[in-house]
Amino acid sequence: MAGTTVASDWVEMGAILAPVDIADPSMDVLGRACQLARGLGAPLTLLYVFTLPTYAYGEGTVMTLGLSRRIESAAHGALEELRTALACEGVVVDASVAQGGHPAETIARIASEGRCRMIVMATSDRTTAGHDFLGRVTDRVLRLAPCPVLTMRR
Repeated sequence: MAGTTVASDWVEMGAILAPVDIADPSMDVLGRACQLARGLGAPLTLLYVFTLPTYAYGEGTVMTLGLSRRIESAAHGALEELRTALACEGVVVDASVAQGGHPAETIARIASEGRCRMIVMATSDRTTAGHDFLGRVTDRVLRLAPCPVLTMRR
């Protein structure tokens, strides 16, 4: 079954989980994830995690109504385009969208719930204090993940 789902509903057991930044996807990393999935005979799940922005006004916090649905819809469309562009022959490729707190915690939770075989993700090219080679999300996923994590530079 290939398609786009909501991550909290379903991630195939034993899948290779590939978190994706839809604003800047790394096709090299996704290609490697596809090769690993094919070699292991595992499905591949592309995952996009988003956090809803909140705005503070005076003494209250406001969330834009309908924004979650619009972000989720756009993310499903972008992931579907990536899934099609990946053309991963012989591998079932699914795409999931999750709304959560910190992206790393959400990725680790979904990997655990889906009993994923491995996480394959891109690292940031940015160098900031304390994060010379890995991005903040990648660094945290490495610490929280319930399975092996393969990181690759974009």
